[in-house]
Amino acid sequence: MKNTPLKAVIDDALDRMFVLDRRGKMVFFPWGGNKQGYLLESKSLMAKTKKFYKSSFFVCLVAFLLNCSINIP
Repeated sequence: MKNTPLKAVIDDALDRMFVLDRRGKMVFFPWGGNKQGYLLESKSLMAKTKKFYKSSFFVCLVAFLLNCSINIP
């Protein structure tokens, strides 16, 4: 995927969801930084989670655009 504003927004959102703690372990915050985080034990789990969220963002965007393009009287 080319560098587009949408990709930049998604990448920024994902970077804020995955944070290294003080001990260098990856913590995943699906509900934001003020809520509970989940420790990710492996890099493969982190990659799968990022891929899932990236796909989810695009599916939601397509659904939103389709919803906006339908004229419901």
